[in-house]
Amino acid sequence: MRKLVLENIQEALTDKVVAKDYIFVNRGAQAEIKELPVVNINSVSENTSVFNESPRTYRRLLILNVECITTGSDFKESDAILESMVKTTEQIIESNEYLNGLERTTILNDIDYDFSSEGQSPVAAAVLTYNCEYIESAQDFNKVAYDALISVNSDWKIKDNTTENEIDATDIVDNLNK
Repeated sequence: MRKLVLENIQEALTDKVVAKDYIFVNRGAQAEIKELPVVNINSVSENTSVFNESPRTYRRLLILNVECITTGSDFKESDAILESMVKTTEQIIESNEYLNGLERTTILNDIDYDFSSEGQSPVAAAVLTYNCEYIESAQDFNKVAYDALISVNSDWKIKDNTTENEIDATDIVDNLNK
């Protein structure tokens, strides 16, 4: 489900933010300065709690980052491009809060900004952190092998009311346990 959430955000942002072709869903995406602006979407952590006991479902709180990185000829231009990217990203995610039914809610938690003048051009970056809540089944029983049922253990207490030559329930159970 995590992957679907990330890919859904990627799809929603594609062709709508300045980065266009440079929207990645991984932590290792690297871009050259000439390829900026880029957007990188990745999961940070995920907390779980039981939502329903039977069938077991979990409430999951996925914390994800949407990193916007850009450059410009000077800080003013870099900042303007970054602001546009952040505003557009916020608007797109807010307009599809449930990510096409994948989630119960998506909430913007915070935004961190960073600027650097080291290197050939000033680089501006923002990290938008979102809390994404969804419900997921513990297991899909159509896909799970039933080998776990082999380990089911039963204890029997059967009163023996028969004579020595009669076969009763205790004899049958004793034969099964051999």
